[in-house]
Amino acid sequence: MGYKPSPSDFSFLYEGCKRCFYLKVTSTIAQPSISLPAVFSKIASLLKDRYTGKHATEFHPALPAGRVLFGEKRVHPQSIHVPGSAAACYEQGRGFCPRGVKWI
Repeated sequence: MGYKPSPSDFSFLYEGCKRCFYLKVTSTIAQPSISLPAVFSKIASLLKDRYTGKHATEFHPALPAGRVLFGEKRVHPQSIHVPGSAAACYEQGRGFCPRGVKWI
């Protein structure tokens, strides 16, 4: 049996309601979806354009020298097996990549 939580499930659903997270991941019971205005995609796009390729010290002088290469990437599935259980879990979707800043 494989479970497939998305990055946003961990970011929002798990923090908001652990039971809702469990029900969504282990069954077909999900919270009703809400439509998000296109403004959030536009804001994300503008932020990526603003920060990509910039030096970290441009944002704050206390940051170590480095250049922002990207802010988020597709998360590639990798199974996580739970010891003592037949269950497995994998995450897929878009998410922030902590290696998005190349320190030089």
